[in-house]
Amino acid sequence: MKISEGYIRLSRKFFNNSYWTQQRTFSFAEAWLDLIQMARFEVEPAQKILPNGKRIWINRGELHAGLRFLSSRWGWGTNCDKTKKFIDFHISKDEIVRRIEQGESLLCLCNYEKYNPVVSVCVTPFDDCNNLSISNMDIQTVTPPVTPPVTPPVTPPVTPPVTKNNKGNKENKENNNIPPIPPHEDVDEVYNAYPTKCIVKGRKTNKSFKDKEKIKKMLRTITKDNMLLTIKQYIDDCKKHKTYMQNFSTFLNNFPDYGNDDKQAVSNNASETASGIPPEPNIEDYPNDYEYRKDLKKYWITYGRTK
Repeated sequence: MKISEGYIRLSRKFFNNSYWTQQRTFSFAEAWLDLIQMARFEVEPAQKILPNGKRIWINRGELHAGLRFLSSRWGWGTNCDKTKKFIDFHISKDEIVRRIEQGESLLCLCNYEKYNPVVSVCVTPFDDCNNLSISNMDIQTVTPPVTPPVTPPVTPPVTPPVTKNNKGNKENKENNNIPPIPPHEDVDEVYNAYPTKCIVKGRKTNKSFKDKEKIKKMLRTITKDNMLLTIKQYIDDCKKHKTYMQNFSTFLNNFPDYGNDDKQAVSNNASETASGIPPEPNIEDYPNDYEYRKDLKKYWITYGRTK
């Protein structure tokens, strides 16, 4: 037999020896040997419970070890770059396969079964352990059993019985009445229809992303065309009476009702505008008290006092 063939029987106690455990920077050969001795040898998969409560299964020839742990163990620094290159190199040579389970990375040594077969060693009672040789051992290769993947039980859905006054049927009927979520294109079209600056005074209307969320909710009960028509009517009204345009958020919260057919007035406030009349000027939409009172007076002259 050539010296490059065969195997060396190495006791696992070697890895507890002071030669192996001394503080040092591991070579690539030592790192590879360390991966082999850390891999699970037992045939049956082992379940490991992580600190976050997740459970993972470690099969024969696999180990659960992160880059940070290996870098510290091998004395390769704290940035993990060297360790990552080492692992990726062996992955590229099909010597290691990375497997993900429950979001955790496990390393599988590809040829572990080939170089570490499961054997049963039978020694006679008269054998001296110190003189143990291949002649007095019966070595048989044992094929490890195939462990089926663990599949969580599937619970069949429970269908409630159909009755006249069934509560489940009532809830399903209510869920069916929930309006669909409007498409993003409709939300953007309504959002862009309102000017970013007041067409009369040139002041910003302070449009923001929160307004899009408000529009999305409103489009569940108001059609897109109706909202676009209302915005156009409001813009024309401000041009006609030369009044400040409200901040966009205030406009949506006090959405005016111009008497369009398929729309009901939507307002987050307790007060709602009368049919066909735009909302009264809000002092929060004006830079100063003078401009607010000026537009308020015009509003009262045109529509009369509402408060």
